[in-house]
Amino acid sequence: MASDGGGRWTEWLVAIAGALGFNKVRVRWKLQRIGTRWRRFVRRSEQRANHVRYAHKTCTACGSVQDRDAEACSRCGERLGRRGWQVLERIGVHAPALLSTSTWIAGLCALAYVGLVVDGGGGLASVDWMVLFRHGGQYPPAVDAGEYWRLLTALFLHAGIWHIGFNLVALAIVAPHVEELYGDAAIATVFVAGGLAASAASWQIGGAMSVGASGAVMALIGLAAAAGHREGTSAGRRIRNDMLKWLLYTTLFGLMMGADHAAHFGGFAAGGALGLAVRPAAVRTRRGRAVSRALGVACAAVAAVGAYWTWRPPASRYLAAIERDAAAEVARVVGDLRSRCDGGASGSGEPRDGAAGAPDAPGGGRDPACDELDALRRKCRYDVGDFLPPDSPPELHAFYEGVCDVLRDGRDRGDGR
Repeated sequence: MASDGGGRWTEWLVAIAGALGFNKVRVRWKLQRIGTRWRRFVRRSEQRANHVRYAHKTCTACGSVQDRDAEACSRCGERLGRRGWQVLERIGVHAPALLSTSTWIAGLCALAYVGLVVDGGGGLASVDWMVLFRHGGQYPPAVDAGEYWRLLTALFLHAGIWHIGFNLVALAIVAPHVEELYGDAAIATVFVAGGLAASAASWQIGGAMSVGASGAVMALIGLAAAAGHREGTSAGRRIRNDMLKWLLYTTLFGLMMGADHAAHFGGFAAGGALGLAVRPAAVRTRRGRAVSRALGVACAAVAAVGAYWTWRPPASRYLAAIERDAAAEVARVVGDLRSRCDGGASGSGEPRDGAAGAPDAPGGGRDPACDELDALRRKCRYDVGDFLPPDSPPELHAFYEGVCDVLRDGRDRGDGR
């Protein structure tokens, strides 16, 4: 914005404001303040862009400038990272260390997603809700039935590639801030404890299937934001402001994706409460470090168990009860139909076209339901997979097998009778 052009615009706006009855001096002062702030913003943006494009490396230990191809600092001997990582750090993306706790958690989430993709037939873009349920998705009626392990397994499951991608990027950016305040061991503790609090909030407030690590990541965000605010230092305020930005990003992403906001804000509240209750200085003492490490190891083990359960989930009593009820209903409906169409005879499963006693339709002729029953009996002579589409879900196969069992034996083999 050129000064002469800006001055002309200012005087033009001041004249219009004066004609409308506003105080010209006050309007001119406000416009000059806006212009000053704009020029300051432009200068900062240019400096930030130059900083990102800077061709050399900077030693994080002593701050000296090094050649872009240098492997170690010539001044203090500290090992220099790759320039690509330094560029990311200049724009605020702090990559976690390869063997950090956050990398361990990200690996568990990735392994769980592989299990979902394999079970779902290989599609990377999205995962069917029934696959998520079988692998441990948090579904309130199932948790009400006593399957509390779902509160843990849901943290490692994701509904699609964009879902897991956003959560892992957020984890990679947020985790270094938590490490700076509380150390690496605290990440596992807050991820598991805050994630369980997020799942519990979703269980009590939400009503649909809920999966994803975002509630646990929000717990980390809440912890760092609260602790940074409580520290009151410039570094603490910087961390607080960065975390509040990620709170906004996660909320906006959740609005676009239809995410579980009960889990998000439940996790943020749990992490924030912990950040206000435990000062970072308490973890830096000898006793504090020992307690933090012990809790971190225990929670890392719990996380490993939760990820393992996504591959080998415990038996679902809720699903078994539904299957029993469905089998009993199928047996009742098919039994009633057999009684109507076969005259109560105990059939052998063979079609009984035109069977004596078959009821007539209201308009005359044989009841179409009996014709459908005969057609299904013919299909049951063969394997269920021979007449169902190749991509039919296993639940549909199980349903037809149960119906055929009832037609052959008069009962479902899974009904326990």
